[in-house]
Amino acid sequence: MGAALKREVRAWLEAALVHGFFHGDVHAGNLMLDTDGEVVFLDFGICGSFDDETREIVRRGLPALLVSGDFEAVAQAIFDMGPCSTRRAWSSPLPTSPRSSSRSSASRCRRSATGRC
Repeated sequence: MGAALKREVRAWLEAALVHGFFHGDVHAGNLMLDTDGEVVFLDFGICGSFDDETREIVRRGLPALLVSGDFEAVAQAIFDMGPCSTRRAWSSPLPTSPRSSSRSSASRCRRSATGRC
C-alpha cells in the first residue's frame, strides 16, 4: 500500500508539474486500489491546470519547501507567483447574478467557492 501511495503522489506531481493538468480533489474517497494494487484516481469533477510560468515557479518553490527547507526560495516563489487576482492560472471570475449584485462584497466573498471576492 505504501509503495502504491508513493506512485500516486509521483503521478499527481508529474501531471501538475510536467504536463500542467491535475486532479484538484485528491482525498481518500477519490482514490482506490485496483486488482493489481495500483492506485486509481476517481471523480475528475474538479481539475486544474498551470500555465508554463506557474509550473516553473511551483517547480522551484515546492522542493524548496518540502525538501531543502530553503524558505528564502519559498518566499521568492510566492512573490514570483504574484497576486492571485491577476494570474489566470489561479483565478477565474465567478459569474454574478443580478440578485447577488445587491449584496455586499463580503457576503459574496463568503459565498464564493474560492473564498475570493
